[in-house]
Amino acid sequence: MGLAAAVSAQVFIGEEVLFLGALTLSVMAVTVIVVDRDLARRALPAFVGGMALAAGLALLVLARPLWFQFAGPLGVADGMFSPHYFSADLRSWWAISPLSLVGSDSSAGLSTGPAEYNTFLGWPLLLVTAGCVLWLGRRPLVLACAVGILVMATLSLGPEVVFDREGTGIPGPYALLSGLPVVDGALPMRFALAVPPLVATILVLAVDRALRAGGRPRRLALVAVAVALLPLVPAPLPTAHRPPVPEFITAGHWRTCVEPGGVLVPVPLATPKEPWPMRWATAAGTRFGLPEGFFIGPHGRGGSAAMGAAPRPTSRLLAEVAKTGLRPAVGEEQRRRAAADIAHWNASCVVLAVATPHADSLRLTLESLYGPSTRIADAWIWRV
Repeated sequence: MGLAAAVSAQVFIGEEVLFLGALTLSVMAVTVIVVDRDLARRALPAFVGGMALAAGLALLVLARPLWFQFAGPLGVADGMFSPHYFSADLRSWWAISPLSLVGSDSSAGLSTGPAEYNTFLGWPLLLVTAGCVLWLGRRPLVLACAVGILVMATLSLGPEVVFDREGTGIPGPYALLSGLPVVDGALPMRFALAVPPLVATILVLAVDRALRAGGRPRRLALVAVAVALLPLVPAPLPTAHRPPVPEFITAGHWRTCVEPGGVLVPVPLATPKEPWPMRWATAAGTRFGLPEGFFIGPHGRGGSAAMGAAPRPTSRLLAEVAKTGLRPAVGEEQRRRAAADIAHWNASCVVLAVATPHADSLRLTLESLYGPSTRIADAWIWRV
C-alpha cells in the first residue's frame, strides 16, 4: 500500500520522474535476476505479487486522472519536442558543468540550456566510478547500478549520437523507442537524470568498504572519491532582476474587476516566449484565469500538440504595440475584433500595469478599443 500511495502521489507531482525511476529500477531488477538466480527464485514470487497489488491499488486512484490526461478534451497523443534536438551530447558526459566552480562557459554549448545540464559528471567522476565498480566486484547491487548507468546514459544520447555538437551518423539506442505510445514523447537527455543517484550509490558502497577495510585501500578510496566530487562543487547561481508583480494584484485590488474564478486579461498577454504575466495569477493563488500563455495543448494542426494557443487579433495587436511603442490606427473593425476576443476569452477585466514598457501607447490603444480607463493602485483597468 505504501508503494501504491507513493506512485499515486508522484503522478500528480511529476510523471516524468516516476517514469524514469520505474524504467531504471526495471533495468536494475532484470540485472539482479540475471546475476543472482538464487535470490531471484526466493524473492520473485513475493516481488511479483507485491508489484501487482501496488499497481492494482494505484490504478483505482489513477484510472480517471490518466484517462482524462490522455483521452480527455485537452489530451494530446504526441509530443511536440524533437528528440533529435533534446539529445545529450556524448562529449558532455566527461565535461565539467558551467555551473560548477571549476566549470567553463565553453561547455554550455553541449546542452540546450541550463535547465538541461543533466550529463555534466566530469571525467574524474566517471573514472573513479568505473574504478569503484571494478574494485567492488560482482556484488549484485553494484552490477545493477552499473548496468542502469549504461542503459540510461546511452538512451540519453537520442536517436543519433552527437559528439561535440556534430552528428556522427551512428544511431542511438533511443531509436528503438520510436513510435512507442507516450514513451517516444520523453526527452532523451532527461534519461540522464537517473545516472547521478546510481553513481552516488556506487560511491557510497565504495566508501563503506574502504572505511571497513582500513589501511591503504581506505586512504586511496576516500581521496579518489573526494577528488572526483571536487569539480562538481557548485558555483553561486547567476541571478537576474525580475520586475515585481503589480500592487494591483498583490494587494488584492484585482477583486474590483474580476470575480474569483473569472478571467483577467493582462496587457500584453502572456506567450510561450514571454510568460511573465502568468506570475499575476500565481501571486493571486490562481484565483482567476488568464487567456493564452505558456502550456501544451492540442492546438496544433489536426489537433496535434502545440505550445500555447494561436494568438487572437487583439493579443497580436497589443503585442506589437508593446514591442515597438507605436500606436496603431484603431477603427470599427479593430473594436469589433476586440469585443469578439473578450467574448472568446469570457473575460471581465483588462489590466495594464503602470510600469509596463510603452505603457502610454498601450493605454491609449486600449482606450481606443474599450473606452476610458480607471486607475487603481499601480494599474489601469477596463471592465468589459
